[in-house]
Amino acid sequence: MQYVVPKGTIFASSIEISNTYSLVGCMCQPAFEFKQFELFKQSELITQYPHLKSVIEKYALK
Repeated sequence: MQYVVPKGTIFASSIEISNTYSLVGCMCQPAFEFKQFELFKQSELITQYPHLKSVIEKYALK
């Protein structure tokens, strides 16, 4: 399965069944530039998206 994630989208992945695994990759086109990469903290995301608090707490770094 492949999915195109639009520029500026925050995304994460998880598995729903315990004791299983998943292989997830991320390909960037035209190229990945670390200076454009942002890693958000929970507090920042909850401030911007309070209606998604439970999702943010599951996936985002504290």
